[in-house]
Amino acid sequence: MSDQRGNILEAALDEFAGNGLAGARLKNIADDVGVTKAMIHYYFGSKENLFKEVFAEAYHTVIGDLMNCLEKDESIFVKIEEFIEQAVDRFHIYPSLVDFLVNAMNKNPESTVPLMRDLMDYDSSVFENQLQEAASQYEIAAVNCDQVVLNMLSLCMFPYGARVFMSELLHKESEQAYRELLEQRKGIITDTIINWLAS
Repeated sequence: MSDQRGNILEAALDEFAGNGLAGARLKNIADDVGVTKAMIHYYFGSKENLFKEVFAEAYHTVIGDLMNCLEKDESIFVKIEEFIEQAVDRFHIYPSLVDFLVNAMNKNPESTVPLMRDLMDYDSSVFENQLQEAASQYEIAAVNCDQVVLNMLSLCMFPYGARVFMSELLHKESEQAYRELLEQRKGIITDTIINWLAS
């Protein structure tokens, strides 16, 4: 990726995150990077195409192959621990991308839902079958696979997506204090999910 193209994508992320697809202005992006609107059209064709590329980049950075942890040939508990470890690490490093993805999906479902479906490369049946097999052997409680994934993602993602609200609610006086609190959550989330399955 050329530096100029990459700079446009970075500036576009800020613009789309702040104003959404409808409110974003190519002029603002061009001015921020120091290029013309024509140069943005040269690289991306349209504002909509630029938005899709920004969304895809954010998705690959934050989610990427995260879901594929659940397809590996490993025990359920090892998969869960690895999934949570990776999820918290990614959300910890890229909280602004978490914001962007969630807001973009909520505000622009007509364009982002089909795009996300194209980007996802995850066979949920692998983990689902593994959970069902383990439950049939009385190794874990009988659970719904979607609920397991929903619980893991929610427990990992929500504190980052709602970090300003939660930081104030918990009286954390600095961003660093809140981030240190969240770093401790890996083990707590893992124990919560595993204890639920083992009950």
